[in-house]
Amino acid sequence: MVFNEEFNNIIKNSRDLAIQYESRFIFSYHFLLALKDSKGIAGKIIKSNNWDFGPIEEALLRDEATEILDKYFLLREFENSIKNSNFYSWVYNQHTVKPEHVLFAMLADKDSLAGKHLRSIGVTYSSFKKDYQILKETNTKSFFEILGKNIFFVTIGFPRFIKK
Repeated sequence: MVFNEEFNNIIKNSRDLAIQYESRFIFSYHFLLALKDSKGIAGKIIKSNNWDFGPIEEALLRDEATEILDKYFLLREFENSIKNSNFYSWVYNQHTVKPEHVLFAMLADKDSLAGKHLRSIGVTYSSFKKDYQILKETNTKSFFEILGKNIFFVTIGFPRFIKK
């Protein structure tokens, strides 16, 4: 998997946020918070739609992340999104994994905490794709995208299987 420079910077900022919030792991909430300050396509979509990350920040400040850690192994939750993002970069005919591919992976994964938050504020895979297409001309592998945005296929590991 090859990541672009923007992705690497967001991961670094995610780590800084995890330290700031005294979290033991970097997970998808940290990634979303770091992504909102990005100047790339995903950051522009977040800003233009004014997505509400207040509940995430409040949960981290109240240390609910530690409470959640007792129920989930969050590192794995975020790691799955990153692994699946390689599939979405391939579906969108990109040679590097970019932050928007991680967002596609989060939105398609029922176990992603960030994906759950995004869906709770009305962001779906299709709505994000629509905003993405406004900012970037896309050419997708349509059949694989249909399977890759299906929560069932993502749950059984289809994106990682198809990219092996």
